[in-house]
Amino acid sequence: CYGINNASSYYFDKKPSELTTAESALLASTINAPSIYDPVNHPEKATERKKLVLKLMKNSEKISDSEYDKAMAENIEIVKKSNKISNNYVNYAISEACSKLHVTENQLSNMNVKIYTYFDECIQEKILEELSNLSIKNGKYASIILNNKNKGIAGIASSKGFDPTTSKRQPGSLIKPIIVYAPAFECGKYSPATIVEDTPVAYKDYKPTNANKKYLGNVSVRNAIEKSLNIPAVKILDDIGIEYAKSYASKLGITFDKNDNNLALALGGFTEGLSLKQLGDAYMCFASMGNYEQSAFVERIELNGQVVYQRNHTENNTATAATCYLINSCLSSAAKNGTAKKLNISFPICSKTGTVGNEQGNTDAYNCAYTTDYTICTWIGTNNNNLFLPSSVNGATYPTQINGKLLNKIYQNNIPSDFVKPAEIVELNLNDEALKNGKILTDNSGTKKEYYNTKFLPANIDESEPFKIEVFNFPNCKPLIKFDAKRAKLYEIYRKNGQNIQLLHKIMFSSGQIEYSDLSANNNEIYEYFVIENDNFSSTESNHVKLICS
Repeated sequence: CYGINNASSYYFDKKPSELTTAESALLASTINAPSIYDPVNHPEKATERKKLVLKLMKNSEKISDSEYDKAMAENIEIVKKSNKISNNYVNYAISEACSKLHVTENQLSNMNVKIYTYFDECIQEKILEELSNLSIKNGKYASIILNNKNKGIAGIASSKGFDPTTSKRQPGSLIKPIIVYAPAFECGKYSPATIVEDTPVAYKDYKPTNANKKYLGNVSVRNAIEKSLNIPAVKILDDIGIEYAKSYASKLGITFDKNDNNLALALGGFTEGLSLKQLGDAYMCFASMGNYEQSAFVERIELNGQVVYQRNHTENNTATAATCYLINSCLSSAAKNGTAKKLNISFPICSKTGTVGNEQGNTDAYNCAYTTDYTICTWIGTNNNNLFLPSSVNGATYPTQINGKLLNKIYQNNIPSDFVKPAEIVELNLNDEALKNGKILTDNSGTKKEYYNTKFLPANIDESEPFKIEVFNFPNCKPLIKFDAKRAKLYEIYRKNGQNIQLLHKIMFSSGQIEYSDLSANNNEIYEYFVIENDNFSSTESNHVKLICS
């Protein structure tokens, strides 16, 4: 607790002027070493220290003998409220400063240091106000607000017993854009318009379901994100590959246990879980158009007037600006029409909700919302999987409403700028009839529009040029297969020898000129080569080229 006002409120629910002598002595006792003499976690040490303070007060004639006896005999009761909100920014800053200087907290307290942080008093007050007004059965709360410009933590608060920087919980659907949709857009195999079947599916023993047990049939990726549908997310993760998705998410600060190797990751099924700060940092990357950096409390530290630590910002373009814009566009739709619409925001905003629970009830509820300026992550949960939140609490309700109130207060006198569309993004008209049949074709007469990365444009409705390959067999060389991959799809290269057809090579999500040498070909054998181009809905077989290997 920073200051006597906060300490009086936190431990005794009183103003400083209302404290007894014994209570005052107890608070004074903790100052020298708060972690050692904390009266909640170390009551015996705190009591012994309190007795010493009272004895010194008597010896210095600050209190009389009778006041001393009364204070010594007083039974002090610490107020324990499960939803008590800690104003603990200073504690985090001191801990981070100790880590940067490689000193203990006691050593730091004896050094002539100035610690400069990213603390924003107005934002911190707004978080404390919103969380302190909450009263949800079994509920603990946490919020963290990150400044997208300087990658600093502007404000943070949480219930006692939950640490937004280290406490790990299952992230639920909040993980979908990070581990499913961003990597799917990045590889080019999917766009916001791509149609996915929202129908029941089973992968051996794993049978994912939508939260409401309802299925919508063919839906676009944008619609799946808006409604936070589970089945499309699992199907896409299966299609792009778990290892590829994990590799991508790792670059956004997401950590995995050795057992995290299943499709449940699409829905937040982690072994250990993730911290609220990890999730906020990942979303801040989207808000920053691809520049990932872990958020921090401390900007610089001065010792005896000299700078001994200065935070160095690293440009780490984890995701392309095009991918981030597509994610932001879809999450903007979620804020307007989807699960995050209770934000009730009129200015440019992106948001994603998440809920974790089972048939008995929910244990965790999230909302992450971000503008070009700030990223806010709010969590409400039980912090105990044997307890459950009221049925009215899920990601789309309380956490979303809290973030909406915070954002409306932050932007009370101004509004944020919108996300700038990168040059690689274009908006195309889509053919309505083709969309009904689950295909994506452009058509100037279409009424539906969608954003695309120019690197991965869909087919034009008038495109009729056949998919062709060439095979070269130069003397003393192996057969060389060449073709032009016009779009990022899956390409499979086959070789036929008599009745035997062999898959030689797979090329995932590549575009441009493709070359492949058949190093296993034998001289004087007759081979026939062809390539199959695959997307989500159909496959196209190229022409066949037959030759004698020489």
